[in-house]
Amino acid sequence: MEDWVISFTLTADYYINTVPLPFTFTNTSAGFLASFITVFAIVFFTVSLSLKLSNLIEMALKLYGAAMSTCTSRVLTCLHEKEADFEFISVNLFAGEHKESPFLAKNPFGQIPVLEDGDLTLFESRAISAYVAEKFKESGYDLIRYQNVKEGAQVKVWMEVESQQYHPAISPIVFQFFVAPLQGKSPEQAIIDEHLEKLGKVLDIYEDKLSRTKYLAGDFYSLADLFHLSYTYYFMKTPWANQINDRPHVKAWWEDISSRPAFLKVASAMNFGEKQN
Repeated sequence: MEDWVISFTLTADYYINTVPLPFTFTNTSAGFLASFITVFAIVFFTVSLSLKLSNLIEMALKLYGAAMSTCTSRVLTCLHEKEADFEFISVNLFAGEHKESPFLAKNPFGQIPVLEDGDLTLFESRAISAYVAEKFKESGYDLIRYQNVKEGAQVKVWMEVESQQYHPAISPIVFQFFVAPLQGKSPEQAIIDEHLEKLGKVLDIYEDKLSRTKYLAGDFYSLADLFHLSYTYYFMKTPWANQINDRPHVKAWWEDISSRPAFLKVASAMNFGEKQN
């Protein structure tokens, strides 16, 4: 029984037995009233608890995606960092479930992942991750530096850098190496070479930045670092991992962020293309 129920009952008993009232209780009526109040308090507590539990069950986060997917793993890592409770619902990409009507009702673009939080439906992995980091900002690891506006601003800057500079350079390489063969195509080396050059220029800037701070936004791990995990993880399985390994500060940063427990939980299922390469 919750403390407030006990307190309420004892208070009622006290007033019935000790406080002068403009009318009197017989022992029988006082005992009946005290019993009635106690029963009422217990019933009210039970109903309230049931409603709370029902709401928790109904409002549980649901993540639709594929564990091997770069974008799904981005959100999964964030959820684990925030120690959030969620239900993972696997979407069979090879069967085309993401292009069928039930899924298209959640994301009209037919892409994973999708997050449902009660009556809220979100897609786009970076937006989902930012929402999760904000919703659970006071639990798990602080990924957005919500108590320091300047540090939070730096996190946002490097989140944009990942999206606008790093991702466009690295994702075509990963696609050509892992995805093209599954589509019956040969990787186009010209595309790979072009983007390796672009990636190298980005990583030169990272090397300089990481020589001055431990992580991209400062001396703290954040959503900006987390956003790099998925594609870099697959990239490190390609023949061009030296792009990371040949830059000592970038290499140290990668070894640090990729060894975090939250990501290790996710990485074990990131096996896309392993049998093909």
